[in-house]
Amino acid sequence: MSESQSLEAYLGRRFESPDPKTTIPAPAQAHIDWWRRGPASRDATAVDLVTDIAQFRIDVAEGASDSSRYRRLIRETQVPGPDDVATEPVFIDPDGVETDIHEHAAGPLPVVACRERIDFERCFRTLAGRCEPIDVPKAVHALYLAGLPNPARTREIQEAWLASGGLDPDWPAEARARRTADPTTFHDQLILVHDAPYAGLAAPEVDSSYSERDWLERSRILRLEHEFTHHTTHRLLGSYRLHVLDELYADFMGFTKAMGRFDARVFLAGLGIRNDEVANDGRLWTYVRDLDRSGIGELVDITARCAANLEAIAPGFITDERTRLRRLLLLARANMQELGEAGWPDRFSARLDQLDRDV
Repeated sequence: MSESQSLEAYLGRRFESPDPKTTIPAPAQAHIDWWRRGPASRDATAVDLVTDIAQFRIDVAEGASDSSRYRRLIRETQVPGPDDVATEPVFIDPDGVETDIHEHAAGPLPVVACRERIDFERCFRTLAGRCEPIDVPKAVHALYLAGLPNPARTREIQEAWLASGGLDPDWPAEARARRTADPTTFHDQLILVHDAPYAGLAAPEVDSSYSERDWLERSRILRLEHEFTHHTTHRLLGSYRLHVLDELYADFMGFTKAMGRFDARVFLAGLGIRNDEVANDGRLWTYVRDLDRSGIGELVDITARCAANLEAIAPGFITDERTRLRRLLLLARANMQELGEAGWPDRFSARLDQLDRDV
């Protein structure tokens, strides 16, 4: 059992400073070309996804990640044999599973979109859960996934290196050097999404002028930008975690892109916070698993103050993608203690003015 975290330590979470040499838009990482040629190519279908991603050849079951098939296909990167297929159809609606490359200022990523909830859960368990039957909370409709082993690409890279004159005994050192240069050389980063209203909120809860269809369309934009914000902090700022600070920034970027504003009230409702109380099934609980429960009330209060301050600066993020990303990197210098302080919006606006002058 992990030791509970104090509220002070929780609120002190910070991201690394961005590399001053960061290029915006960020270039594509090593794994993108393989996806463009394979399961995310123009004519690819769900069949290609299942064929190319070895994890889908393994049934979701208790202990699957320790099975001989998982060890052979994933850890040892062996070529799948004719019998290495799942015993049941992977997707109930294969036509509703679409994979493409989504462009973004933080660098493109493959996005696997599932029309049916059960297919989204299958992807979640197969890829994020290592084929184990993990729980997928009902409120979760998207996931940014990093570090997914790709046996097919590993074999392709190794075979090309050997064909160019490399020697088998030297491959481990070569592989280490390539992993150091780009962590996506042998491991994928991608986004899984399921089509549903964001955070389970109905259109009238968000904006009285929205129809349910309009809110669903905006939810798609919001959810994707939310996950790409996790990608941004991971790639350019060193980390992403299950933490309220990460959700503040991700929802802020998603709402400003999808709605043209950030509504603190809607953000809090999406976390399950209403009238300063957290619903038993609220999203907030996902991000405070190690926090001492005595700090929840104060965390809710600070989160509300942070959201109000973000609402105040939101107009500055209704702009082009490159500018939004540069401003996010500036915004992410603040932890929750700073973000919730009175007067923070004015201080941030002054820093934003300086950033614009320096660009």
